[in-house]
Amino acid sequence: MATLSLENVGEDDHCGCRVEEFLVNGIDLHVHYEDGRADAYLDWGDEGQLEFSTKRVAVRTHKLPDIRAQRLAVLRWAKDMTQ
Repeated sequence: MATLSLENVGEDDHCGCRVEEFLVNGIDLHVHYEDGRADAYLDWGDEGQLEFSTKRVAVRTHKLPDIRAQRLAVLRWAKDMTQ
């Protein structure tokens, strides 16, 4: 079973876009929402990072309508990558 907690919600210091930080199965997940998409990366610290963008998902589904759909796509991806 995946563990998930929302750690922080705020704005990017450089562009002012919404950012969210989660802890997924003990791994940091950073999400940046901009231009109708969510860009995310899982951060394993010294072991590296893995990136994901809903831009790729939007091509298949034509459009992710809102931030909730983008967040759900990102969280599904993060869960799959951390199991």
